[in-house]
Amino acid sequence: MLTLIPLLLDGSALATEIGSRRPFGLGIQLGTPSGLTGKYYLDKRSTAISFALGSAYGDVLYDSFYAHVTYTLHLDPLTSGSGVTIPWRLGIGGWLASGGYWVYTPAHNDLILGARVPIGLDFDLESTPVQFYVEAAFSMSVFPGIGAGLDAGLGVRYYF
Repeated sequence: MLTLIPLLLDGSALATEIGSRRPFGLGIQLGTPSGLTGKYYLDKRSTAISFALGSAYGDVLYDSFYAHVTYTLHLDPLTSGSGVTIPWRLGIGGWLASGGYWVYTPAHNDLILGARVPIGLDFDLESTPVQFYVEAAFSMSVFPGIGAGLDAGLGVRYYF
């Protein structure tokens, strides 16, 4: 953990470098799932592929491995200045989970597949290549049964 402090305090990046000169970010997320998160910008700062993998606990899933991949479209920033740029984004993607599933009957070690549509805010720091974010997503399971719900997460990524 102490080895990350010099990286976070490195003042060589500007917010415009996140997504252009520094297209790949890796970090941690709390929520659904709680675990590892990553993002790769495809076209400077307008589109990206993001992923998360870890553990999920909620109304339908419990004690589950969970992973999602999302294609995101980044819209105009809500604001920029005072050391931070705040773009908002919309996306569409898929998810899979393996573990407990409570839609029809309690089952263990099932494979569950679904779709998600997230909306989120990124907080891109100007003094360092770090991005904080928050997102909420409409989520729908499609296999083995149909179910719908919301998932949410907040996290931080360092861009390389």
